[in-house]
Amino acid sequence: MKTSILKAVLWGTLALPALTACEMDQFPTDSIPNEESWQVYQDAVNFNQGLYRYLQSVSSVGWYMSDIQMDYFQPGKGYGNRMGMTYRWEFLATEDDMESVWSTAYSAITNANNFINNYRSIITPETSEDEATALEQFAGEAYFIRAYAYYVLATRFCKDYNAATAQTDLGLPIMETVDINARPARSTMQETWDFIKGDLDKADSLITETDPTGTHISLPVVDAMRARVALQMDNYSDAVNYAKQLVENDYFALASDSASFANLWINDEGDEIIFEPAEDNQVRHTWGGFFQYNVSQSAFSPDWIPSQTTYDMYEDGDLRKSQWFMQADKVIESDVESTAGIMLFAKYPGNPALLKAGESTLTTRANAPKMIRVAEMYLILAEAYAQQGDNENARKYLNDLLSSRGASEVEASGNILAAVKQEWKKEFIGEGMRMTCLKRWGEGFRRNPAAQDESLIVMTTPELGVAANIAASNMRWVWEIPQNDLTTNKNLVPNWQ
Repeated sequence: MKTSILKAVLWGTLALPALTACEMDQFPTDSIPNEESWQVYQDAVNFNQGLYRYLQSVSSVGWYMSDIQMDYFQPGKGYGNRMGMTYRWEFLATEDDMESVWSTAYSAITNANNFINNYRSIITPETSEDEATALEQFAGEAYFIRAYAYYVLATRFCKDYNAATAQTDLGLPIMETVDINARPARSTMQETWDFIKGDLDKADSLITETDPTGTHISLPVVDAMRARVALQMDNYSDAVNYAKQLVENDYFALASDSASFANLWINDEGDEIIFEPAEDNQVRHTWGGFFQYNVSQSAFSPDWIPSQTTYDMYEDGDLRKSQWFMQADKVIESDVESTAGIMLFAKYPGNPALLKAGESTLTTRANAPKMIRVAEMYLILAEAYAQQGDNENARKYLNDLLSSRGASEVEASGNILAAVKQEWKKEFIGEGMRMTCLKRWGEGFRRNPAAQDESLIVMTTPELGVAANIAASNMRWVWEIPQNDLTTNKNLVPNWQ
């Protein structure tokens, strides 16, 4: 779908859709004009519910494609070149994969702007105190959603934040209103990140919910996002302060045994979740590219198979190895069949509660994205302390995470920062963080061509695929602004010049 900021703005003037881009890329045909949408308190309730639908859509946008771009997976021979350009680092400004991230995020931003700019119009002397409090909470949630969407865009379509050059580096087009005629130029990186932080500050001042529910935005969710932003901006002291509040919050705990770990990833439940927007069998995320079960052949035909190196980076006894990988009895890729017990990526094994009538988890792998987990806070603490030279505290929080996963702890003599970086890679496979981490560290990567079964994998032109060596200077670490926007808005400066 070709979508520009202009279309996102237009959608923001309509009633919010009932479904999200995670399964359906559709908008309602019975939308009502925006000026008629803000009349009574219930209108705000409806718009708030719609904003959560948009948040569901933007919650994991780019996770799948950015991890395919990295060094985790190899293409099966039957993958049909789906995301092939992304995997080979050959994608262009016209690439649908990247355009969907841009358009989804700006649709969320537009609808957050709609709420922020209009909710006060329904506050009257007749508005009850409870309703007024709820409206402020809703507004805080809108600010959070806008901040999150801009964060997604900044980490994909901009360089890594560098305080020394942030005043001149290209940031994002910042939009605070709903204006179909707007042709915004790009801000600077400093302005972009200051805007994100400012929205989180506004969210903090308006949100009254202090007890985390897991499915709604509360003050701990805001603090967790602040920790993430602070680390991305190399503000290690703030990263520590915010992340420590989450780690020390009794509401949250790492999943540390087989049962709780399975509950986290199968049923999308557990004390490790800081924020996970609720889903049901009508609005859900599916992860079929890692499975693609063929009922007629009783075989799996996944687009993407974990490399041998990916599987081997987990030691025996690690809960992630035993639960995030599934041995397939039979795999068929094009005309090649294997019964060698290929390990498929199974971090999203399918939540039975999200199935529709007649579906099974064998063919429909639906799981809610966990937008923020407390495991991330442990790694933020470990990295921030390590970057400040406090190896003792870095090791403490890293080993707390490793111990919960059943993995070997890091010894005092080990390279703590290298160990932290490796754990980011291991813990957040399939969650879209690998690209952000490597950009933050200024590092490239080299894919190891070792495959579980070479007969199943596309091994041709290895220098572009299974053995690609991607330098940190490669321009495609920064995704290009979609061509449609560059064409319709001449104020935008492209990334690739």
